[in-house]
Amino acid sequence: MKGCSTQRAKILSLLTAARGGWVPLPEILELKISQYGTRILELRRSGHKIENKTETVNGKRHSWFRLNSAPAVQRPPESLPLFSEGGRG
Repeated sequence: MKGCSTQRAKILSLLTAARGGWVPLPEILELKISQYGTRILELRRSGHKIENKTETVNGKRHSWFRLNSAPAVQRPPESLPLFSEGGRG
């Protein structure tokens, strides 16, 4: 799991460096993180407020992410459930 932690740290560092600005997906992909979406989900579950937006330009979808706020107290994502109590959802 250490690799996941390092990958989360890389994404968080990139988003933090943007100081609330939008980070285009290609910049995140340059980090060479195979499951960036999972790492962003883990950051969200640990309390980080990460917003995303998409636009379609000339038939191509473009995505951006930004960090709106960090948690007051960080919780490790491993301690958070994958699904709500009622099952998937």
